Amino acid sequence: MQMRDKNIDDLITAYMDEEIDSEQLSELRTWAFASQANEDYVRHRIKFLFALEVKENPAGFDETEGIERFYQHLYEKSPADLRPREISFDQFIRSKWFRYVAAAILLLIIALPWASYHITSSHVIGSFAQMEMKAPEGSTLDLYLPDSTNIHLNSGSLISYSQGYNISDRNVALDGEAFFKVKHKKELPFRVLTAEMVVEDIGTEFFIRNYKDENEAVAGLISGKISLRNQLGKSQPVEMSAGDKVIIDKSTGKMKLMKRAVSPTTTCDDIYFENMSLYDVAQILSRSYGVNIKVMDKIKGVGFYGYFNKKEDAIGDIIDAISRSCHIHYKKSKNSYYLY
Repeated sequence: MQMRDKNIDDLITAYMDEEIDSEQLSELRTWAFASQANEDYVRHRIKFLFALEVKENPAGFDETEGIERFYQHLYEKSPADLRPREISFDQFIRSKWFRYVAAAILLLIIALPWASYHITSSHVIGSFAQMEMKAPEGSTLDLYLPDSTNIHLNSGSLISYSQGYNISDRNVALDGEAFFKVKHKKELPFRVLTAEMVVEDIGTEFFIRNYKDENEAVAGLISGKISLRNQLGKSQPVEMSAGDKVIIDKSTGKMKLMKRAVSPTTTCDDIYFENMSLYDVAQILSRSYGVNIKVMDKIKGVGFYGYFNKKEDAIGDIIDAISRSCHIHYKKSKNSYYLY
């Protein structure tokens, strides 16, 4: 090819070093215009010198800027002003535009399986059914979740969780009373959700009582730690330690934290009443023993303290104890009690 050899290489090197004069640039321009092969050679030579420059000084030269500057000198105008010309497929493959297209295609190849996986996962998770378990009035239910967490449901209590439990989350919704022995998993926290509170396990054994028709929501910690958030109030979550009990007044949203209020030997058969209204006492006993207990309106607000165990104390003995403690009367008719 014409004049190629060392002279053209020297002119390109001078251009790269920004030491080329107008006469030399004119010579280089004339040679590059002579054929497509010459133009390709100049382009490839610039890229080769660029590669060497990058190896020695990574921040010292910009390939795109260098090539654009070359064409501005070569045509004495901006490449954007040049009229379009046809190029071969081989030229396109070697062009920077091909690199952009290839990069975009590669990005799609990488991104599509990821997007497909997440779209599919979201669809699968969204299609999980809700599982529900309920303990009938007067009886209890023991169940184990897929992660080996043990839940003891007290009478008339309902618990529900997603079929995807232990996959996408470990959330359970509770209406009623339950005792939990949680299998701790730091990366997937166990949470109990109710309208009034959210309890998150930090490796623990605890109980919650929150029936819809009761005036209070109660959480007690037997061992370990839990974080409790009052859904009715605006306070920060409370971290509870073993022995702590929290009572939330559903009508006001006020929360009371009591220390050393729960025994480490507390079981699901224990029933505690701490200045609880006779109305709420009657609701709890009715569920626990499967009987019907009615309270006369004028004594519904009377407070009662007491501790009983469902396995050891018969319902008749408990009603008798309430009558004597609160100085009230009661009547029994078949499987019903009436307090007045």
